[in-house]
Amino acid sequence: MAKHTKRHKMPTNYIEGIPIREVKPGYFLVDFMRDGIRTRKGYPTFEEAKTYAKAKAVEIRNKGTSALTISDRLRVEVEEVVRKLNGRATITEVVEYWLERHPDGTAESWKETAARYISSMRENGRRDASLSDKSIKLKILGDGLGNPPTISVDKKAIEDAVDSLAPGRGWSPMTKGKYVNAGVTLVRFYRGEGKRMLKTDETAPITWEAKFIATMMHKAEKIAPAIAPALAVMTFAGLRPTEAMRVGWDAINFDEGLISLTGETTKTRTTRHVTITPNLRRWLVAFKGEGKLVPSPIKYRTEREKLMRALKVKEWPNDVLRHTAATQIYARTKNADETCAELGHFGTEMFLKHYKGVAPKPNDGKKFWAIVPKSKKVSTGEPIANQRKVIVETARGPGSQPETPRP
Repeated sequence: MAKHTKRHKMPTNYIEGIPIREVKPGYFLVDFMRDGIRTRKGYPTFEEAKTYAKAKAVEIRNKGTSALTISDRLRVEVEEVVRKLNGRATITEVVEYWLERHPDGTAESWKETAARYISSMRENGRRDASLSDKSIKLKILGDGLGNPPTISVDKKAIEDAVDSLAPGRGWSPMTKGKYVNAGVTLVRFYRGEGKRMLKTDETAPITWEAKFIATMMHKAEKIAPAIAPALAVMTFAGLRPTEAMRVGWDAINFDEGLISLTGETTKTRTTRHVTITPNLRRWLVAFKGEGKLVPSPIKYRTEREKLMRALKVKEWPNDVLRHTAATQIYARTKNADETCAELGHFGTEMFLKHYKGVAPKPNDGKKFWAIVPKSKKVSTGEPIANQRKVIVETARGPGSQPETPRP
């Protein structure tokens, strides 16, 4: 049987709750726990150990004595928070993050940030249409969010607001995406951040086949004639939607077979002349009017929605008609420079990157360029000579000569 040794009991003194043990003659050990960490420090005399213990007691009292007064409920809550954080952040960091996003009312509101952003756009020369579009989107988002401090808004909050607004306003997924982008842009503006590069893989532009284009144009001829000319110049001349909204009938020269787009009309604010192909000529003659090709952007949207219902189309992809025109022009000319000049692109690198691999189906081009209106009011003139005449004045400089026609 092992011999039982009685444990030696050390003399212990407590200085403001901190124990000092006389381990052996001439060695006094200060021994205490704080925040789960044990501290031990030995001294040759009791007075030295006592001085150290008092200093530590004051330190503990100054830094955390108040913690002894918290309720059991709050203590349990703190323990649960620590468990959930799992070492990823301290409670103080979490609290500071929350307070930053829930200020006391002195922070800039969503509407105030939106006003600053619109002013910045105006100072940078953005067009009235862009200012109006962005203002409308940001106002609707602000109302949906409840005009919170901008600092408290993140992408998730914007997405939730858009999801709640979409059913009542009949927004499509594409429209919802535009509102989310507008909101995120404002938040990034508030934070002083620039535009974020896309992190998703690029996809080929969406185009429509000649058969669908024919159906669309002929239905527009019947149920949405007010926008038929705009649809025609986007589809057969590759105009951007904004350009089609701005261009007037006075810019269309039937004698020369050109549509003249000024810097006030184009996205790039440069002048270019776009060819009127034989089938486009027939569409423009059939629906020739005065003023703008489209009465107003609102009229265009209203008529296009009517056309989409007739076509049973739920989504109208961005720039789908311009993309379709780009692929058809390039397939016909096999000339990237010429195609870019028609479209108003500077340089061919971006164009070839997006469109070179997007080719229409065999015989689709022939059908595409043969799409004409069914109405009786059509052109009886001779086909336009010099069909590929394109001048890009700003790109080539004043006094430049027209491009030599292709045989």
